[in-house]
Amino acid sequence: MSKSSLTRLLIDLSASRALQRRLSEDPKAVADEYDLTSEEAELLEAGDDTKLKDYLGAVEPGVMIRTQFD
Repeated sequence: MSKSSLTRLLIDLSASRALQRRLSEDPKAVADEYDLTSEEAELLEAGDDTKLKDYLGAVEPGVMIRTQFD
């Protein structure tokens, strides 16, 4: 799929603790639900903000991506 799927997932993650829990429990299922490519799923699972931002390219001002959840 396109990078928009990964972007949508990241936005959804910022708003949903339930989705954050699901991602930590079963990242493959969440990646499949959002139709992520294997590369995108690996980037997400690695939790490296720098690599995610590099992959996605420019991020709109004011948008912070948080991939590691306590």
